[in-house]
Amino acid sequence: MEQKIVFTKGQVEKALEMMDDLRLSYVIRDAIEKDPLKFPRHFFASFTDVPELSKKIEELQRDYGMVIYYATHCHMPFGECVSFLYVSTYPEDWPVQTVRALGENKYIVNAYVWNMSDEKCSEFGSIVVENRYGMLIRLE
Repeated sequence: MEQKIVFTKGQVEKALEMMDDLRLSYVIRDAIEKDPLKFPRHFFASFTDVPELSKKIEELQRDYGMVIYYATHCHMPFGECVSFLYVSTYPEDWPVQTVRALGENKYIVNAYVWNMSDEKCSEFGSIVVENRYGMLIRLE
């Protein structure tokens, strides 16, 4: 039997707060607010050439209970990576899961980085992103 994934109202509110801090497109924000479970699976999978993306998002949502509110796909020196911006299921994590501004349109955010080239190198941590016209790209 498949495990039902449920997010708390607080998780979704924190995700929306972080999306506002990052100045993400209202289209993405509104869609996350309406359906935080299914939206990331369909939206981000349609904008990348990574067929496994929808399955990976579902796995992370199920295993960690995280609200994924954004994903970036890029090639780094250490491999092909998808970075998932998320809100933890644990409210005690939220104070440290903040968006830290580095300057004009650049931010440090918490993410789970899925290294598709070497799964063992996938990890939780922080990344640097830049907002370009309401969408994010990973810089570091």
